[in-house]
Amino acid sequence: MGAGDEPQKSDMHHLFSCKSNVNSSRGNDPYAEIPDEDTDTWYRNDYSQEDIPTEYIDEFAEKDNPPDPNNEVFEPRENHKGNASRAMFYFFAMYNNVADTNSYID
Repeated sequence: MGAGDEPQKSDMHHLFSCKSNVNSSRGNDPYAEIPDEDTDTWYRNDYSQEDIPTEYIDEFAEKDNPPDPNNEVFEPRENHKGNASRAMFYFFAMYNNVADTNSYID
């Protein structure tokens, strides 16, 4: 998103704690709405799985790893999507001059 330098790098208004395995998997991938059948990895709490969950599906974050690594995307769990959206809005409003518009998908 363009948060490599100060002050945006440590601005707590758009940073959230999360599980290290989920954060590591997402990396800098843009957020997207991923169809369940396209999801390669599902994350919930401290574990991940490759099969579509049979229960608590809204508590899972999702990762799509297509053959071209430039097209990887990440979907936050349902109850965090609003937080992610507000954080992106805040970042683009506050740091528009350094915001990377390639960090989201139309």
